[in-house]
Amino acid sequence: MKTPLLALLLLLLAAPALAKDRAWQTGKLLDIQTERVLVKGSTTGDQRFHYTIESGNLVYTVSHYPNNRKVPAFYDAMKPAKPADLTVNGAVKFAIEKGKFYLQDDAGRDIKVELVKKALKN
Repeated sequence: MKTPLLALLLLLLAAPALAKDRAWQTGKLLDIQTERVLVKGSTTGDQRFHYTIESGNLVYTVSHYPNNRKVPAFYDAMKPAKPADLTVNGAVKFAIEKGKFYLQDDAGRDIKVELVKKALKN
């Protein structure tokens, strides 16, 4: 009985060490835009935020619903959504892993976002 408990305890203690560190890059946050998304058959809606990031000779446009909502949440319409805690014209950390895009906000929290566009800088 002690062996399974000991194994479980060791696994729980080792889990943070197994967590994968992201390959963070640094870019410049050029803009944050808000888009109102209406819910079909309702006058309420939700907000989606678009972030424009410059890094080297590339410009990325990414978007997300707060709390990673894929479908607009009309039940939250009375509670306005807020963009990520980021500073426009400031440095922003981002990572791209296996087709997924992550931002790190000013408080150090990871935010999974959707890559909308990748373009060469003019």
